[in-house]
Parts: sequence; C-alpha cells; structure tokens
Amino acid sequence: MKKTIITVLTVLFSAGMNASLTQETDSLTTAPGLTAEVLQTASGLSAEAFESGSGLTAEAIGTGSGLTADAIETVPELETEADSDGDDLSDNPIYYRLFMPLTLYNGILSGKELGNETYEATELNGDELLNRQISQALLNAYLTNPELIDHTEDDLQEASGPVTIDNNNRVGVSLDITPEIKVNNKAETPDLITYKPRYWKHPGKASVKFTQNKISDNWYKGGESNQSLLVQLQQDMNYAKEKFTFDNKLEAKLGYYTTTVNDEKTFKTNDDLFRITSKVGLKAFKYWSYTTQLQAYTQFMDVRDKNGNLKSLFLAPGYANIAVGLDYKPKFKKNTTTLSLVLAPLTFNSRYVSIDRLAPNYGIEEGKNFMYTIGSSIDANWKLSILEDIKWTGKARYFTNFEYVETNWENTFDYSFNKYFSIQLFIQWRFDDSAKKKDEKLGYHQYKEFLTFNFNYSW
Repeated sequence: MKKTIITVLTVLFSAGMNASLTQETDSLTTAPGLTAEVLQTASGLSAEAFESGSGLTAEAIGTGSGLTADAIETVPELETEADSDGDDLSDNPIYYRLFMPLTLYNGILSGKELGNETYEATELNGDELLNRQISQALLNAYLTNPELIDHTEDDLQEASGPVTIDNNNRVGVSLDITPEIKVNNKAETPDLITYKPRYWKHPGKASVKFTQNKISDNWYKGGESNQSLLVQLQQDMNYAKEKFTFDNKLEAKLGYYTTTVNDEKTFKTNDDLFRITSKVGLKAFKYWSYTTQLQAYTQFMDVRDKNGNLKSLFLAPGYANIAVGLDYKPKFKKNTTTLSLVLAPLTFNSRYVSIDRLAPNYGIEEGKNFMYTIGSSIDANWKLSILEDIKWTGKARYFTNFEYVETNWENTFDYSFNKYFSIQLFIQWRFDDSAKKKDEKLGYHQYKEFLTFNFNYSW
C-alpha cells in the first residue's frame, strides 16, 4: 500500500503543480480537501479516478502516469499490502527532488531520465518507474513556470558543508501534507535572443599561382628560362529567400610571364580576365526556376604580338549577353556537388571593340565597333568531387544565332594538399566561327592550358 500511495502522490504532485503555482500560499493549506473536479482539471484524470481518495484504482494511476492498468497491476514492487519494514516517504531518497526548492537537473534536460523508448511497467523496477514519473513532473514544472527555478544541478554539486535536516518537518504518509511554495520574486524574465535568417551569402576565394623553369645558355636544344605568376580572385554575393534568388559572381585573373624581346627581358600576359555574372531566379516547379542572366567580360591589360603590334586591350573586345529562360538546379546527396543549367531560348549577344581597326578581328564589320545578334544559348556551371582531395570545377557556354556558333568550355582540376596549398590544372577550349580565322591548322578552335602550384585562401 505504501508504494501505491507513493506513486499516486507523485502523479498528483505532477498534475497539481500547474494548478497550485498561480495560487496564494495560504490557500494551499487546504490541499487535502481538494475536490475531484479540481484534481481532474489539473491532472487530466477522470472524476471517477479521485472519488475514493487514497484508495485510487490501478486504472486511475495508469491514466495519470501514461501506463496501462494491466501494466501497473503487474509491477512486483507496487504491492497493495503494507511493507514489513514500515518505512514512510521520508525514508526513500528518490523523493528529495519533489520537496526541495525547484532545481534544474541536467538529466531531465538531456532526456536521459525521461526515457524516449516505449516500455511496459514490468520492464522497470519500482524505483526506476517512480524516478521516471518524478522527472516527468519536474519537466512539466520547468515548461509551465520557469520563473520558479531556484538553482541548477551544477549549483548543488558546487555546494559544500553540512546540511541540517529538521526531523519535525519530515514528510510521511501519516502526516497531513501541506505544500509550501516559495516564489522567487526577484526572478527576472530571461532575455530573448532572436536570430535573423541569413538571406545573403558571400563566399570568396583568392589564389596565387607560380611556375618557374631555368635553362642554361648552352642547353643543347636551346630554349629560354622564364617565370610566371598568376593571381586569381573570385567573389560571390548570393541572395535566396523563399522562391526568389539573386546570384552574383565576380571573377578576375591576371598573370604574367618573363620573356626576352630584342635581347631585353620583359613581361607578357599569359592570362587576363574580368567577368561579372548576375542571375535572377523565381522558382517555377521542383528544381526549375524562371531566370534572367546577364554576363559581361573583358580583359585588364594590353596584349601585343612578338613584333609589338597591339592585339587587344580593355574593352577591345568586350562581350555582353542577356539570356531569358529556365534554370535547372538539382539537389545532390553530397553538398560538394552542384549544378546549374540555364536553357535560354531567347538570348541577346553583343560584342564591342573600342579600337576600330581591331574590330574586324572579332567579327565586326569594318568601320563599326559594335555588333549584336539574337539567338539561343545554354550555360552550365558545376562543381564535383572526383576524389576526397580532387575537385573539378567547370563552366560551359554554347550560343548560336543559327548563322554562327560561339562556344567556350573551362575546366579546373584542383588537387589539395591542405587548406592552403594545391596543384591546379586549367584547360580552356573555345570555338568561334564568326571571327576571322587566325590559324589554318587549328581553324576556329582555340585552347589554353596551365599547370600551377597554388597558394589559396577562402572566406
């Protein structure tokens, strides 16, 4: 009978906590006289469950604790007969958490003392079941009245010195239970910290690439010693909110190598690019979005041939295109794999050459320095981890106005030693049959390749 009453007290304490917290302390002295209706409202148990006072049935206990009636009746520890030792509630240390100032226990917060698995009463002994019910009651108090929490479990562990117990106030089944709740009036409402969603992301990467070779003046095949240095910068500014996206990318490359012209050492560019890409998208369905993309690119420095003749410079040429269509962005299991495929049936493509005499070299009619065409295009950008330390980044573009074709394909393979150092292979292939043919052997095909040792920094 002792342990049955103990279990009932635990359930009633859990249920009555919510009802009693908002009442005055002096009204609690009538706790033993609570009606069945009050207890039913506070605990969620039926009125019939409380009609018999301390003689609660197994069904009533099961309703309050979440266990079935059959499960309660079969618990060996919850016997209906009085134990031979005659101990009362005060002899069982499990109850100390109920009758001391409300304390925040780590085990309850972590869920270890609550038990997330489905269990029957027969799977737990009496103390384990009772301890779990007490933990559930305390969790209910934390959630409904957090301002009543007096201290934490860590505070108790740090406390030192003897603890005095007043035997006159020990609680037992033979005593009238008059709960007393001390409200901490000094408790302050905790400050709320609001984290705003980050709609903007701005990753970036900078790298310095270096190559060098040395050949003696009397090398039997001849040759020339040289060094090269290439600096590359990439900055993204991407915005995404619900169905709307706005992606921006700035790419800059500038590289030099040493060479000899007229017996004098000089520098020439081996890579030169300034490109801006902006894309606005509105989600249409699943992985597809309506999109409009703007891309413009040119170079930084002047480029001359071996005879010193000017071949190109900033905005000579300069390219710009606007594409309207659909953007396909599937989701992959690996976060390191991405793909963006823009299918644009309507594309405005233009080129501009600031030096009139250079315009014919880039497909513009003589005497003009600007041209544009309307056609269709396909743009693809992807990232793929081939192996753990080998990554492939690619960019491809195909445009046609159904009279000529302009294609560009860039591939970058990175083998990383660590976060900062890597070896990189860059291969670019280009085809443009609208421009003047510059090489009879290669025709309209052009290519470029670099193999470099890199120092990288990302943010």
